Amino acid sequence: METFEQIWETSRTNDYSWGYSYVVWSGVALLVLLSLVRHKVIRRVLKLVVIAGGTMLATHWSAAEIHEKWRLRREWADMHPDRMTQDGMEALTIDGANLTMGPLIFGVGAIITLLGVATLLFFVRLVVVHVRAPTPQSDTDVTDAVEPPIETGNPYQPPA
Repeated sequence: METFEQIWETSRTNDYSWGYSYVVWSGVALLVLLSLVRHKVIRRVLKLVVIAGGTMLATHWSAAEIHEKWRLRREWADMHPDRMTQDGMEALTIDGANLTMGPLIFGVGAIITLLGVATLLFFVRLVVVHVRAPTPQSDTDVTDAVEPPIETGNPYQPPA
């Protein structure tokens, strides 16, 4: 025989629980792959699309997970009113903040994660491109053999 407290805990993980983390990790993987695109404008536009789309999908999946969690709890309470305690009934009626703020909080977490990864990849790309690019040599570092100037007695004579 299950109690409301057991349903409360088991409903935290439901059919939609995998979606949020899958979307965020997929977004991170896509951002890493998009870092390999050479064209700067295309790379940046695609990264913005992944960040925006990933944030919206993650928010949607977190909302679906939270709504499913509360649906399971309400459904069990409706089927077993004799096993409900006063605290359990109060918990079911005070779920508005979780239903409205939960997806928003998870969405903010997703955008922070994706923007953080994109920023990190931006700096990694800067370092990698800077290390690969040859550094220009200054005039004092030239070690090539240079012909010595022809000495003439006139310092104002143009070079030959």
